[in-house]
Amino acid sequence: MARGSLDIASAALLLAGTLALSARAEEIEIRGQLLTGRAQPLAGAEVVLL
Repeated sequence: MARGSLDIASAALLLAGTLALSARAEEIEIRGQLLTGRAQPLAGAEVVLL
């Protein structure tokens, strides 16, 4: 593989990992708010807990 292709693939994996961690952190924050009774209503959105 060419070096440029590896750089693009690495950047894509890094971005995907960052987005996954961000989503997980958001999920943990929402669960914590629900468990402690601090949850705020979300305008026009649903929270689905798995």
